[in-house]
This record gives sequence, C-alpha cells and structure tokens, in this order.
Amino acid sequence: MSVWRLTILHGAVFSLTIGLGAQSALALDNVIDVTQVGESHSASYSQTGSHNTMKVSQNGDSQEASYRQLGDGNYIEASQGGAGNRISLLQNGQDNKSYIEQLESDNFAWNGQVGTNNYAKISQLNSANRAVCIQRGNDNRTTITQEGTLNTAETMQEGDVNKIAISMSGVDYRLKAHQIGEANELSYSADGITNKANF
Repeated sequence: MSVWRLTILHGAVFSLTIGLGAQSALALDNVIDVTQVGESHSASYSQTGSHNTMKVSQNGDSQEASYRQLGDGNYIEASQGGAGNRISLLQNGQDNKSYIEQLESDNFAWNGQVGTNNYAKISQLNSANRAVCIQRGNDNRTTITQEGTLNTAETMQEGDVNKIAISMSGVDYRLKAHQIGEANELSYSADGITNKANF
C-alpha cells in the first residue's frame, strides 16, 4: 500500500508521479508527505520502486523543488523557509538517504546519489548559498553546513566508503572537492572572508 498526504495552504503549483514499473501495487509501500505554506510554490515529486519515503515542507514565497527517487528503501527529508529557495534531488538505488534544510532567501541545493546506502545532509542558512553534492557508489557520506552570505560548496565522490564533511561560515567562500576510490576522507572547516579551496 502506498500513502500520499498533501497539505497546501494558499496558492501552489504541485505535480505528483508514482511509477509502478514492474512492481505490483501491493509491493510499493511508498510514502509521500508534503506540506506547503505560502504563495507561488512549484514542486514536482516522483517515486518508482518500493519502500521509498519523501517528507517535504515548504514555507515561504516562490520556492521551487524537484524530487525523484528510483529503487527501493530510499529516504528524503527536506524543508525550505524563506523566499526564492530551490532544491533538486535525485536518488537512484537502494537505501540512500538525503536531508536538506534551507532557511531564508535564494539558497540553492542540488543533490544526486546513485548506488546503495549513501548519505547526504545539506544545511544552509542566510542568503545566496549554493551547495552541490554528487555521490556515485556505495556507503558514501557527505555533510555540508553553510552559514553566511555567498558561500558555495561543490562536492563529488565516486567509489565506496568515502566521507566529506564541510562547514563554512562567513562571506564569499567557495569550495570544490572531488574524491575517487575507496575509504577516502576529507574534513574542512572555515570561518572568514573571501577564501577559496580546491581538493
């Protein structure tokens, strides 16, 4: 049995796609739980497979979101508050988990995970932050925390059992990190003005 719950307060644009594929309806057990409060939201949700879950909350003005899950046992939990936030999220595989939180204006988050048992968490506060997280493989983990103005973080991991942890606060930070292989680990923390880092 699949479960869909949608709460919309005020105006919103909403589309929902449930893909059965080769699965029977009884095997799906997918859950989509969406709450939107405010004006002019645009959101698209798509799930194909079994035992997938989406829990999404949008509270504010003119937000955009696109969520897609393919496979089994994947989980998304996302919330946006403020004006002009955007989320694009894709999970393809099994037992992947994504958590995204964005508060205040014009943040952007893009997260793509392909494989099994990958984990991503993105938290952005204040204005004009941007985060991109791509993971291909199994058992990878990425956490990105940004607080301040005009921060940018772009990460990519290809392989298995890799870890990235990034924390940035301040003004005008930029960071790019790319790991290939197995059991790599990167941790970066910064607080300041107009810094750049490439790994």
